[in-house]
Amino acid sequence: MKTNDLKHSIGNIKMPPDMKQRIIKNCYNETEKANMKTNKTLFYKKPIVAIAALVLCICVASTVALASTGKLQGYFKDIKNLGGAITGTAYDQATDEIEIDITKITDVLTVEVTFLNNEQPPYNCSEMLGINSYSIIDSNNIAVVKKKSSELSEVLDGKAQLTIPINELKSGNYTLLVNEFVSEKKADQPLIISGNWELKFTK
Repeated sequence: MKTNDLKHSIGNIKMPPDMKQRIIKNCYNETEKANMKTNKTLFYKKPIVAIAALVLCICVASTVALASTGKLQGYFKDIKNLGGAITGTAYDQATDEIEIDITKITDVLTVEVTFLNNEQPPYNCSEMLGINSYSIIDSNNIAVVKKKSSELSEVLDGKAQLTIPINELKSGNYTLLVNEFVSEKKADQPLIISGNWELKFTK
């Protein structure tokens, strides 16, 4: 399937323009990677072209499935070590499935996390939740806090109240950037939930 055909197919689907461009860009990236590999040897040309076509088809299929909601869907993926062995599972692209909001600002930042798909996995299996990786940047986009984690908090009805210490920050305007949550359930391995969330706040 050619990239132009993909662009034409997506152009016929009603969805927010920014989402449409993001999907096209992702598909372009996969096509470029496949083309770089085909230049190395003709022996692998046909298999790689077939894989590239499959990736493009998946992109179009995903676009059709998302057209009704206007949101990107998260998915499970394997975690592999340097040897290629699967060591666990993570959940990626969860930005549109979780909302965060600041409910209180003192020397501690209180953040309410809400699962929008509370009855679906992995959210229906979450008993405890924490922030696995967050940063804080100031009004000049300088990171004043880098890659910190929060304590775990109990999940009740798809919501969790998490706290982040900010007592060392000076007065001013800041942005909280969250890249990963960690979900835990008794007797199960912790699950990393990845996405991109940001909240502005003033101390």
